[in-house]
Amino acid sequence: MKAIFKYSLDVVDSALIRAPSGAKPLCVQVQKGKPFIWMEVNPQNVMEDHYFRVVGTGNKVPDEYFGEYLGTFQQFDGDFVGHVYWEESK
Repeated sequence: MKAIFKYSLDVVDSALIRAPSGAKPLCVQVQKGKPFIWMEVNPQNVMEDHYFRVVGTGNKVPDEYFGEYLGTFQQFDGDFVGHVYWEESK
């Protein structure tokens, strides 16, 4: 049976989240000042690494960013706007 779990997102160029294999990212939002990713998972699957990229507005998106766009979030009263890409594999 699937469930939706919430994972904290580190605001770094390449963020790692450990979650069950086959996890499907649904959205990225800020909750209580911190960014999180919600994913649909099968909790019985084995754990694996999932990689995300965070790119701030105005920063370059390198060609090697092959990830799927997941969403945009704001922090610090809009002073930072991050755009999140999901890299299915590395």
